[in-house]
Amino acid sequence: MIIFIIVIFSELIIVLSALFGFIATTMYPFLDDEIAGMEIQKMIDKGYLNADYTIEELGGFCHDYYNVLWEEDLTTACFWFL
Repeated sequence: MIIFIIVIFSELIIVLSALFGFIATTMYPFLDDEIAGMEIQKMIDKGYLNADYTIEELGGFCHDYYNVLWEEDLTTACFWFL
């Protein structure tokens, strides 16, 4: 009986992992690049980034300040866009 429960549990984990992978890969085309652009423009306007920023600079900014500037709502640019 215990082996049956372990097998069912492991299959459930595999199915949930596959489902998560499927959902994560299919969400990218539906992300709103316009919102990310507005968030990045807000970072530029407030002086957090230069107008000629690189992806590395954006990633570094998000890594260093995302939790500090949580009121700014930079989720799209910092989490989905990178």
